Amino acid sequence: MEENYEESEVVKIATMGLGFYIRRKLLNVHISDLAHLAERVRQYKIERNLKSKSFSRKEIVRYVAMGSSSEESDFEIEVDLA
Repeated sequence: MEENYEESEVVKIATMGLGFYIRRKLLNVHISDLAHLAERVRQYKIERNLKSKSFSRKEIVRYVAMGSSSEESDFEIEVDLA
């Protein structure tokens, strides 16, 4: 049994298969064909990658390791951090 779908129906079906966040971005956008859908998804992914790269930061962790020996009995410790 062969069924023929209009391209607008195929676009709706394909859109439902997208992830939630992409689908939400396309909620009020008229998409006429599959090529237009593919282009919009590609643009969204590029925008998302650019945003995530501009806000990504590497955390810098600084720590002080302290050791003790049995000869040390002075509990006064001075720590300078810059």
